[in-house]
Amino acid sequence: MSLPVKTTTVNTTVKEKNPGNVIAEKWQYSVLLGFIYIVLAGESAASLHAESTQTQISFGYSYVYNSRMEKLINCFKKKPDAVVRLICFPWAGGGSIHYARWGSVLNSSIEVFAVKLPGRESRAKEPFFENMQQIVDEVLNLLLPVLKEKPFALFGHSFGAFTSYAVADALKKLENIEPVHIFLSGASAPYSETRIQAPKRSDLSDEDFLKWLISIGGTPPELLANPEVLKVFLPALKADLHVVENYNMESHHNRRFQRQDA
Repeated sequence: MSLPVKTTTVNTTVKEKNPGNVIAEKWQYSVLLGFIYIVLAGESAASLHAESTQTQISFGYSYVYNSRMEKLINCFKKKPDAVVRLICFPWAGGGSIHYARWGSVLNSSIEVFAVKLPGRESRAKEPFFENMQQIVDEVLNLLLPVLKEKPFALFGHSFGAFTSYAVADALKKLENIEPVHIFLSGASAPYSETRIQAPKRSDLSDEDFLKWLISIGGTPPELLANPEVLKVFLPALKADLHVVENYNMESHHNRRFQRQDA
């Protein structure tokens, strides 16, 4: 199944096998952000601006940044006159800060919303989500007015690529809303049988899980050798991996529509 929306698979040069890997090098950030800007700038900026101006009058910009929004979204640089919003979903075990910084790099035409998931950062005391449906439900419940306000694009790396896809799919089917573009990085297709049938690593003990992480490479050795960091990093990584390992497109759709009909 494919979405009728412009989608770009980004080669970020990081190892795709490692769910906790991150696009961390400055030159990689520059290339990726430059690419995103060029693509979004080409999405008929004049018409996007006209649409955003019209809808802003209806909704009011102050509505966007309420306390409920701040729970889910990290936005370092608010841009009231932005033509389009780029909504970024974290990699497995990751937080929102890296992507939120993009708001200071991209120009005033693009506002960056970085998604914060439970169990980390300001939401550290909240339990982790256990399935993709919980993520989709929260994003739609809290972001839907914003998504109707002006054009938006989605970006996700690794685990974030799956959440981006699931959110976009639900928006299309339930609200008939589509992003102007989806950027997917470091992930296999959500319907891939190879992915679905792969061994479930999130069920491993912490010791065996750590051995697996070391064996596939890509995670900085100093991170894996730091007990204090691992105490925070491993639970979030395993929780997110559990979500994506158990994400099945068809069963996800069935649960969603059963809830809608109830």
